Amino acid sequence: MRTCTAFAMVVIAAVSLTHSAGAATIVNGSMDHTGGTNYLYFNGYIAPGWTQDNSQTNTSIYTTSPDIFDPIMTAFSMAWDPSADGGMFAHMLGWIDGENQEGIYQTITGLVIGQTYDISFWQSITDTNFTPSGTLGQFQVQFGGTTQFSATMVQPAATTAYGWDLQVLSFVATATTQDLRFFAKSYDESEPVYLGLDGVSIRTIPEPSTGLLLAAGLGGMARRRLR
Repeated sequence: MRTCTAFAMVVIAAVSLTHSAGAATIVNGSMDHTGGTNYLYFNGYIAPGWTQDNSQTNTSIYTTSPDIFDPIMTAFSMAWDPSADGGMFAHMLGWIDGENQEGIYQTITGLVIGQTYDISFWQSITDTNFTPSGTLGQFQVQFGGTTQFSATMVQPAATTAYGWDLQVLSFVATATTQDLRFFAKSYDESEPVYLGLDGVSIRTIPEPSTGLLLAAGLGGMARRRLR
């Protein structure tokens, strides 16, 4: 009876840890959008669940906005493949660092202070007839007060799709509610980059993991049975 009770307590603790750690979620990480009139051109649409972020843009000079694109969008020599997440995706322009970095954000709740979270997303880059091939671009990602950068992407030749790269960035929560922000960033301040974002998700890295907790509990019961 004691062994069964101990095992039940271990299972309950593990389930509780998993449930509480998994409370944080991303709303519409797939960047789905309905009701628009044109997803094959610059449209200024923001995916529901997300908000435009102008904090990295000098709005007295630039009034541009992120967009929602269909992968078959080919205006201005752009070429996109469908992402692994499928469907539409968010498009952002980065140009002149600190002056015009289009961005979006959403507020994430249910975080555990001190907990590590993996932010995963798919990223892409395209060429246009406004920019020379070979320009480097990446996403500037902010979660709470921490900033990280995705891997750099090299802009392909015109009408050539780059494809999509999976990125995973780890952050430690410093508050129970934090903003998750994405900004398009160009490595060349004189050349713009056109970036795609899709499939944003958040995953908890439990400490200790549920598996370790169960193993420790079962190991302790095994030792008691031997004694």
